Amino acid sequence: MENIIIQNSVQQAEKEAFEKITPHISKHLDYTTQVYDILCQVNLLLVGKKLKEIPYTHFVHQILIARIADYLRPVILLTQQGYVDQAATLAASMFELAHTLLYIGCDIDRARLWGKANEIEDEMPRKVFGKNWLEIISCNKEIYDETFINDDEYNVYKQLCWMKHSLPCLQGMSYDKDEEAVWVSFAPRWDNNAVRIASFALQHSGRYGQLAVGSLFINHAITNELIEKKQFEASTLRLQLHNEGITKYGNSSPFKETK
Repeated sequence: MENIIIQNSVQQAEKEAFEKITPHISKHLDYTTQVYDILCQVNLLLVGKKLKEIPYTHFVHQILIARIADYLRPVILLTQQGYVDQAATLAASMFELAHTLLYIGCDIDRARLWGKANEIEDEMPRKVFGKNWLEIISCNKEIYDETFINDDEYNVYKQLCWMKHSLPCLQGMSYDKDEEAVWVSFAPRWDNNAVRIASFALQHSGRYGQLAVGSLFINHAITNELIEKKQFEASTLRLQLHNEGITKYGNSSPFKETK
């Protein structure tokens, strides 16, 4: 163990990561902060209402929107600290929350079936609805237009899941040719690929938040000029970020293309 060298403290590394990575993802942070504000505004829509006055699918929307907001904030904080892989892992979970909401938010029977899933064995979506995520996406695309759902939605989800499933090619283990010096990267990152992964996680986690809000407004004919204006402004910024990413990198993904 005496050969192990720890350079600086993790607190120092996080501080340096914040200083190095934040300028490169500032627009993405602005976007997700806007979306987080929208989610908070949406949760205020229930203030002063009684449970019996709220349709069940509306109540389900509000529950999952609150949970999505609770995931979005750590994504923002993690990317700022250089923990980009961890942020992408949370973004994968946000995909599942958002597409669950889109699938059940328009159907009272699906919503009630989901509401009864209280056992750990009730895996979503296969055990509850008998479908996989690709099938859920296909169903959601029949309900919501292309302004809601990314054309490459499932591929985005698979790539976010690469972080969650710890594929060997994504692990930071390195060694020299004689295999005498081995080091494993476990500290915050701010290299070019980290910036790209952070941008990817922020862009899609914010989009999932917008999906959830859009579903609520469509399915329950809610009108709120302030929230709708903020949704439009956030969507405009997201499209700008997407196009800038294509121009800069040649494609929208920081990972290998998947089939």
